[in-house]
Amino acid sequence: KGNAAFKEMADKLTANEDHGKVEEVYQTLIESGRKSSNGRVFLEACRETNPNTHHVEDASQIDLSLITPAVHSVGICGATSTPAWLMEACREKISSLPF
Repeated sequence: KGNAAFKEMADKLTANEDHGKVEEVYQTLIESGRKSSNGRVFLEACRETNPNTHHVEDASQIDLSLITPAVHSVGICGATSTPAWLMEACREKISSLPF
C-alpha cells in the first residue's frame, strides 16, 4: 500500500514538472492537511517550479484576491489522500469569479 502512495505522488510530481511552467500556470493551489507529509513534499516541489503556489486545507482558505483577471490559469492539485470532492470544491470557488 505504501509503494502505491509513493507511486501516485511521483506521478503527480512528474506531471507538475511537465505542465507547471510559470508562463502557463500563474497560480497553483495545493489542497492537503497542514500535517500531511506528502502534502508538504508536494507543496515544496510545486513551489520550485512555480513560486505562485499556495497551500489550502479547503476551499474556504482560498484568497480570491490573488486570482485577478491577469491570471492566465489556476492549477489545483491534492496530496495522495486528498478526496476529489475537496479539489472540486476549490474549483467551484475559483469558477465563481466573474472573469
